[in-house]
Amino acid sequence: MTVQRVVKIAVTDDGDAWVDGARLASEPGRSAVQARAAALRVVAEMADDGRPLRADASEPDGTLWRLVVHSDGRVEDAAQASQRADDPVARTVPEDYQAQRDVIVAACQAGRSAVAAALAESLCQQAADEHGRTHPYALQARELYGVALLQAGDAAGACEAYVAAARGWAGQNRTAYQEALRRAYACWQRVEDRTSSVWLGEQVVSVVRVGGEDVSDMLRAALTRLDRLRSGVSV
Repeated sequence: MTVQRVVKIAVTDDGDAWVDGARLASEPGRSAVQARAAALRVVAEMADDGRPLRADASEPDGTLWRLVVHSDGRVEDAAQASQRADDPVARTVPEDYQAQRDVIVAACQAGRSAVAAALAESLCQQAADEHGRTHPYALQARELYGVALLQAGDAAGACEAYVAAARGWAGQNRTAYQEALRRAYACWQRVEDRTSSVWLGEQVVSVVRVGGEDVSDMLRAALTRLDRLRSGVSV
């Protein structure tokens, strides 16, 4: 993640807002919170796809927030964004997430796969809500969800989980993308229902195409398998 220049945001108690010294159009009855949100939307529009902007946002009481604003509107604390840049696959996660992961792993090891899957799904949603669906925390949770689903005998669900993870990792981390892709393909091979297998094959192929030449062998194999499934040939 490459962060561009720092944009200055200022808001007042009466709902006025400035972005790099330019005053935003005022709105009657707008609060400081609403003014900040409007300013952040302006900054998001200024950001390039894949190249977020730093924003120093000052509150009416003088509090300064150092933020990173993405073109899709996501806003991160700058310190957390820096940590993410230093640890792109999130080997270190928040204590709350780690505690939940430990419980999920323990449930899998105890053969309580349905419980593990439910807990993992909840962690996926929490991570997505708090950090965005493509944040490494959310992608790791999605992969853990795949592990639990596969153990529960739901190869199709596991395949979907790994496809989603691979799609999220694409463009972020090559190794993580390829590993999630490999697991998605392996789960796909275990799906017995032909209709489901064809649909999942299409999803696998779509995310393999993102990988370019590095995964060309897998793309050829996936296309061949998908064609055989569509034609009714046993695979």
